[in-house]
Amino acid sequence: EISNVIELTEADQLAINAIGKNPDIIVNSAFIKPNYELNEQEYTLGVDCFASLADAIAAASSGDVIYVFAGTYADELTISVSYITIAGPNYNVHGNETRYSEANITGLTTISANNVNVNGLKFSGNGAIKVGGNNTTISHIHMSATQVACNGNNRKGCIVDSANISDLVVLNSKIDAPNNGSANSTFTNQFMSFSNVTNLTISGNYITNSGATTTSGSGNYAGMRIYTVGGKLNITNNEFRWATNGYVMY
Repeated sequence: EISNVIELTEADQLAINAIGKNPDIIVNSAFIKPNYELNEQEYTLGVDCFASLADAIAAASSGDVIYVFAGTYADELTISVSYITIAGPNYNVHGNETRYSEANITGLTTISANNVNVNGLKFSGNGAIKVGGNNTTISHIHMSATQVACNGNNRKGCIVDSANISDLVVLNSKIDAPNNGSANSTFTNQFMSFSNVTNLTISGNYITNSGATTTSGSGNYAGMRIYTVGGKLNITNNEFRWATNGYVMY
């Protein structure tokens, strides 16, 4: 059967060039045809191309690169395969720079596997990230999701740990989370909240609470809440822009 040739946008071509190879799996919410062709490589619907990101992750093998085209993906995601990369149209584009149309994840993402790389996506709505695997790198994302609970102490964030983990890296991203309605006095509205991490790097990020809806009290927001960290703690070259009272780090 004749394959449908995918016409890449400038963003797609730049991203795939930066990745360095054709992706192993491609995802587009508009995929309905049996076969597609990308850069002369054939993809088969339900095998290595999917309309659902959750289905793509379920089909992935260790070492795969999953490329997600622009669109909105509402699935709740569980990443349980190690050594995979999930890349979007803004691969290696800083979260606070001018960006192309986004691959926007609006369902909760849980990373339970080790050595997972997430790069160039947007997370909004219920699309917080819970990290339970070691050696996770989250980079070049735009995060504006509602906060969820972390690994302990009744604290929340839009990027959190869900287990005791090691070697977590958050790089070159914009993090702008909305107020989740929690009481000021409990300091629950962090943007990143980690309870037990060994070796943590937070670098090159733009962190802002411009979406804040409350102004009373001093504890509405903390850019990062870090409860227990072992090994190396590397916090460098981050920019914080606060519209209301709160803590840069707590």
